[in-house]
Amino acid sequence: MSKLYFTAALSALALGFASQANAGIVLIDDFSSNAMEVHDGADTSSAGGRTLSIGAFTHFGSPATPNAEVFVVPGVMLANNGPLQDSTVTLTYDIAANLELANTLSLKLDFLFNDNAAGGDNTVEAFLDGGSLGVKTLSTEGVPFSIAFAVSEAQAAILAAGGTNLLSFVFNGSPGWDLVLDTVSAVPEPGMIGLLGLGVAGIGFASRRRKVA
Repeated sequence: MSKLYFTAALSALALGFASQANAGIVLIDDFSSNAMEVHDGADTSSAGGRTLSIGAFTHFGSPATPNAEVFVVPGVMLANNGPLQDSTVTLTYDIAANLELANTLSLKLDFLFNDNAAGGDNTVEAFLDGGSLGVKTLSTEGVPFSIAFAVSEAQAAILAAGGTNLLSFVFNGSPGWDLVLDTVSAVPEPGMIGLLGLGVAGIGFASRRRKVA
């Protein structure tokens, strides 16, 4: 009987850890607030710990419109270049101290759409505390997709400590480029999720032992 109680207690503990791991997923931005509009004539906007800017702007020929521009509207960030414009868009965050971020394994961007029919520049680069986390190529299949940047234990500690202009993403698109970003989030270590399986297995084992007894 004591083994049964021990198994049940172990299961409950494992489930508790797994629950904490799930809670550790931190949504950094879902673009539901702080509407913004930035274009090559007004190249920076900041609100609510988020800064948008357009840089490395190049115009080819005429007319000069439509502009390279980026918007935050309820639920998404929209970035695009006109057919004669080439630009980079930088999305930067102030991050509040948050111990949950210490378990971060990766930073994930969820996109709804990317149209870069002209080819050429089509990347996003992530920076944490001024250091690059790498460069990723954006999908051009016209369907929702995700991109993840790996975060080391030391980098996760930096993220958890928080800071001003701590995290940024630089998007680089060619003329005619259209991009729709849905969410930015911090994903916890998957090893913690495995404890959920251990907890469920332990409960099942305890149940079988009880029936046999």
